[in-house]
Amino acid sequence: MICPICNNADSIKFIDNYKLHIEYDKEFFKNLKIYSCSSCDFSFCHPMPDRKLIDNFYSNIYRSSGRPHQIFDFSLNELLYSGRNKNYIQYLTTFLNINKLETVFDFGSGTGDLGFLLSKLNKKINLYCEESDNFSKKILTSRGYTNLIDSKEKISTDLIISLHTLEHLSDITVFEKLKDIAKPESYIFLEVPNCEFDGKFIDRPYDSPHLLFFTKKSFERIAQKYGFEVIDIALNGMSVNDLFFDMRESKKRFYKWRPNQFSLKLYLKELIRFFTPNFIMKVYKSYNAKASNLNDYRLNVNDAWCVRAIFKVHK
Repeated sequence: MICPICNNADSIKFIDNYKLHIEYDKEFFKNLKIYSCSSCDFSFCHPMPDRKLIDNFYSNIYRSSGRPHQIFDFSLNELLYSGRNKNYIQYLTTFLNINKLETVFDFGSGTGDLGFLLSKLNKKINLYCEESDNFSKKILTSRGYTNLIDSKEKISTDLIISLHTLEHLSDITVFEKLKDIAKPESYIFLEVPNCEFDGKFIDRPYDSPHLLFFTKKSFERIAQKYGFEVIDIALNGMSVNDLFFDMRESKKRFYKWRPNQFSLKLYLKELIRFFTPNFIMKVYKSYNAKASNLNDYRLNVNDAWCVRAIFKVHK
């Protein structure tokens, strides 16, 4: 066993057994173990699950009814204009000129919120993505994306986006692909969970469906490996302690999920959110944030649960 980043075998150590969020998912993730490279601060599962099983999981299971990542059609607009997406826009515009972008590629796009928002700010942007989730595909089409999974079109792009996707992969060879389609002097914007197993993260309630575990140091090593210039790497998001509280609550709620399980409670909750006037929701969210001391968008704080990076590609 060797580190996927530095190819070192001597620095690999066992971390922990894999923890499931949803019991049913053992069918896909089996009995995994987590190992870490002390040199790169990068962690990964071993042995990796069968690729066909994982592809089927993300195409047909991941956003199924009653699961934590289910998205309702009537919630799409609220999610699009969420505080998180506004923060992404603010962050990106600090480092690059959106008006100069012609092509944006979103790898593992989900419903493609960020690229779609960028295209509203710059009408000349052509949107591309790679997404296998069947629910997201129809949304992406309506938002003007060309899904390269279906079209196989060859592109070169000014900006590559990958938000909370890399951790779901079984290897890091995707960076070779991203570098190949990037134009000279283009940018890559990434965000993933910050998984410092030698710190508080070792007490996480679950791992699934993540297979790769990144940190700030591992992003730096990836940039070195692929020849990317580091424009910025920042920790951001709520604290790990607050994250773990949310994860424990989610595990209680979803651990016994089974296919074709309709959650009336979840549906009614989303329906109430949809029909509640915006000003009431703003007051409610503001109160909740103060009461729980959560702030999803704090930058450069040591206990944050996410790490994000902007790389520049020189060719």
